[in-house]
Amino acid sequence: MWSINFLVCLVFSARISLLLAENSTSRVCYDHIGCFSNNPPFLNAFGYLPLSPDHINTSFHLYTQANPSNGQLLNPNGGAGSLRSTHFGLSHKTVFIIHGYHGTENNPWIPLMKDPLLKYDVNVIVVIWTRGAFDNYNQAVANTRVVGAVTANMVKLIHSAGGVSYNDVHIVGHSLGAHVAGYVGETVPIGRITGLDPAGPEFNTADQRVRLDPADAAFVDIIHTDGALGFQHTMGHVDFYPNGGRSQPGCLFDKIAPFYSCGHMRSVYYFIESIDTKCHFTSHPCDSQDDYKHSLCTGCGSGCLEMGYHISTSARGTFYLKTSPNYPYCASSH
Repeated sequence: MWSINFLVCLVFSARISLLLAENSTSRVCYDHIGCFSNNPPFLNAFGYLPLSPDHINTSFHLYTQANPSNGQLLNPNGGAGSLRSTHFGLSHKTVFIIHGYHGTENNPWIPLMKDPLLKYDVNVIVVIWTRGAFDNYNQAVANTRVVGAVTANMVKLIHSAGGVSYNDVHIVGHSLGAHVAGYVGETVPIGRITGLDPAGPEFNTADQRVRLDPADAAFVDIIHTDGALGFQHTMGHVDFYPNGGRSQPGCLFDKIAPFYSCGHMRSVYYFIESIDTKCHFTSHPCDSQDDYKHSLCTGCGSGCLEMGYHISTSARGTFYLKTSPNYPYCASSH
């Protein structure tokens, strides 16, 4: 005899299948970015299609050493003139920062990441898509496709009008923002994507074409920090698992990351600390979580790596490390 729970699961699965079938030929088209269908492999949003660019209202805020505090708005469809009227550093390396679900322009971690990056005389472009990120989660998952397409147009503009080599474009995305970066990389051949605890829900079992993967940039590095909200499988050229990648020490009492998950946000703060401090997140090659748990990954073997901004883009593999439970986090990583 089947259990009631099993029957409920069957009914739920049937309803989901019916929903997907009813919407299997649905698609939407938008000026400047093309059309989006929910045909396979795009089944992870449970039938939701991305909303319009006008609804999502993605904006691009440029910061340079000439304007470190007051961002200048960039128009991805504005042409060369719109770019040249700003402080954009022609031919300079450019770093995009993309927030995730429920992210806003006022998230405190954004200036903490932006300011040390500017010391390297790069263009920093902060991508804000708050309206699309505050829709229900499945809708926000679908919206990432439009944010990625609009951001790809921005990358094309800084390449054509700003003289920036695609290889000098680095996108740093947190949570859903990491998958946004993946969609950008499917359109333009960018140099590097850093995924900060890429979102797991609706992506953990998704087709590789739907999520961030190593084919999306010349170099993809991932920092995994939350077993519930983050993507736990390897998905980059290099994958880092601080403290095992499932939970982070000190998070029960951590007030620097009051957002929806301390562990999920810790990936952001590890990356920030790696940019321009004396933190060295020395990471050890390791084949598995079990090996890490049994202290089999304490040596350097084929070579240790430093997790974070300054990693060598020739690096490959899976690496584990321990961190301190308190700022600056790297204190016990050696």
